[in-house]
Amino acid sequence: MYMNVTSTQTSSYPKVSVFVPTYNHEWFIADCLDSILAQNYPNLEIVCGDDASNDRTPEILKNYKELYPQVIKVILNKTNLGVTKNCNNLLAQCEGKYIALFAGDDLMLPGKLKKQVELLEHMPSCVLCYHNLDVFDSLTNKTLYYYNNFKVKPYEGSADLLLKHQVFTGPPSIMIRSSAIPQGGYNEEISTVSDWLFFIEVANKGEIRYINETLARYRRHKGSITYSNKYYKEVHDSFNIIRRKYPKLAKYIYISEGAIYFQQAGDRLKEGDMEGFYEFVYKAFKNRYRLTISIPLVLLKFLRKLGCLFIIDKIVKKVFSLRNSLRDSKG
Repeated sequence: MYMNVTSTQTSSYPKVSVFVPTYNHEWFIADCLDSILAQNYPNLEIVCGDDASNDRTPEILKNYKELYPQVIKVILNKTNLGVTKNCNNLLAQCEGKYIALFAGDDLMLPGKLKKQVELLEHMPSCVLCYHNLDVFDSLTNKTLYYYNNFKVKPYEGSADLLLKHQVFTGPPSIMIRSSAIPQGGYNEEISTVSDWLFFIEVANKGEIRYINETLARYRRHKGSITYSNKYYKEVHDSFNIIRRKYPKLAKYIYISEGAIYFQQAGDRLKEGDMEGFYEFVYKAFKNRYRLTISIPLVLLKFLRKLGCLFIIDKIVKKVFSLRNSLRDSKG
């Protein structure tokens, strides 16, 4: 369990705050906290913020605080604040030089904190580092896939890469330098899916680096956030905030924005809403017309899986038309 070391030993390690928002995590929070306490890193605090759960999560958190009063902080919201405000409450209580973002239903693997701190200490220009994730099914405990082997390839660099690629990892893999946190923390104009915008604002102050190891398990279960109209609205609102606050990054937004429109088109197609499908395909092509056609090709792959050959035929013709136009303009 938690390393019991002297204050002299602890002072040689920069403090890490492990940031753990919780909501109705009674079946998972004990395993989550145990996995953090088992880390081979002596100078840490675990900051838990429960957003008015209606299960036993608050009780379990209080029990752990009694067992580890020097390590665990617990904030219990009397009313539900929502994801973003709860996260900002937690940030305000974090005292570490580095902050490891986590959640009450995820699990750390051995060595995570130590390896991320070592990278950040070695590279002062790095403000955000991440690693691969074991994405697992909550019911079976079986690995579904490894995030950066399957969902998206890892990359390193600056904030513009986040705008180009949009999704690059799951939050439980991320450790940030606290000095890079934007004023106000998570933007409260975005009530739920504010983490991506937060990562952009952090990354805008330095570099992103990747550790090629799997150092946490990312749970997938019925309670996971799914795509909805609210989700898409908040993503587009995030794009507009970036345009407003960071004009130099605005030129990269259309890449992610086009990808989101294609994702919305795919959702409409699965629902049988052909009018909505064509509307979002049009928006995506209009948004990305001046770019390469990598995203249209991603859509074609998606449609092929659904067996929508008649749509593929139309889009293939459009893709080649766009490609020829781009070549002519370059020539």
